[in-house]
Amino acid sequence: MAAKATKKVTTKETFTLQWNGNDASFDQIRSRVLEKCGKASKDIKNLEIYVKPEEGMAYYVINETETGDVGIF
Repeated sequence: MAAKATKKVTTKETFTLQWNGNDASFDQIRSRVLEKCGKASKDIKNLEIYVKPEEGMAYYVINETETGDVGIF
């Protein structure tokens, strides 16, 4: 008897930061980081992003060596 094939379920996830009437999605913040650092996604092995909405900033660490910040709103 052949095993029944199982259908893979894909989950869509959304992350949106709302602060003082402003909105920023994770994708927007990530895009700003990549644009500022000038790296392609394929060149990044490790990306850490720390969001501080009270400052309107996101701070990042790329590949454990390169750091910087971007505005989130």
